[in-house]
Amino acid sequence: SAAGREREKRAEVLAAWAAALKKNKEDAGPKFKAAADEFAALAALQPGTDGKLEMLRRAAALYRQADDPAAAAARLKEAAKLPDVPEAVTGPVLVELADAMLAAGQTDGVWKVFNEILASGRASSTATRYRLARQFVDSRHPGLAPVGRALFEQIANQRDVSPAEREFHERALTELAGDLIRQGNFADAEARLRTQLSVYPNGPEAPLAKLLLGVCLLRK
Repeated sequence: SAAGREREKRAEVLAAWAAALKKNKEDAGPKFKAAADEFAALAALQPGTDGKLEMLRRAAALYRQADDPAAAAARLKEAAKLPDVPEAVTGPVLVELADAMLAAGQTDGVWKVFNEILASGRASSTATRYRLARQFVDSRHPGLAPVGRALFEQIANQRDVSPAEREFHERALTELAGDLIRQGNFADAEARLRTQLSVYPNGPEAPLAKLLLGVCLLRK
């Protein structure tokens, strides 16, 4: 190999070796882990964010195949905290992180980690938060659904919402109200809906908000 490429080639060979063992129904765990260790080490040698991100995600995927989700989660936490991660990649990385943490039994720590990452400003766009929240709530996973609801609440509680964020801010208010109605908390749902209708009286979600508000008033 060219200078500096030998370790990457070693990682690729180990990954291919592991895949071959798995195909033959042999124990591939040690080889998957060895390949993952190589990719994790390679991340530190990359000069830019894109290269580090790729190596950390490859390492995490191989740790998962080695049945070591805790190591996968650790590498993905590093990836999520890298500077200047492209917006299009942030969501998938955080979904992978949540999945790895749940597989590792770190359910109680998911929200803490996400809050730390999102509060850092590296992945703080309202659009990213909304898409993650929607995916987590739709999963109905007992470890992810509460994280999704907390993300909706973060968006709904935002102040000084920019024009680009208004769509997601309005949607988050509706989502929260709907969830509160399902819980039987009609007073808080009404408050959210009245806030939404005062801020976005003619917004895309206004007809649904009015319907839900009527439900709240009837149930109260």
